Amino acid sequence: MTTVSAVSAALNEGLFVAILHSDYIPDGHCGTARHAAFAELKAYGVGGCASRVAGEFGSYPVEAAARMAEATHTLAGAR
Repeated sequence: MTTVSAVSAALNEGLFVAILHSDYIPDGHCGTARHAAFAELKAYGVGGCASRVAGEFGSYPVEAAARMAEATHTLAGAR
C-alpha cells in the first residue's frame, strides 16, 4: 500500500467513525468532512478508528458498508 492510499484509508476510517458518532453532519463541504475525520483520528488514533470500523462491519455489515461508501465518496471530493 502506498503512503497516499494509507492516508486515504485512514481518513475514510476517521470519517466513518465521525459519522458513526454523529460528529459529522453532511453539509457538502469537503473541508468539514476532512476536519471531522482528523478529529476522530486524533481522538482514537488510526488503530482505534480501524478497530471501530471492523467492529461495525462485524455487527452491522449492511449499515457499515453504506457508511463507508458515504465516507469514501465524501472525501473523494476533497482530493
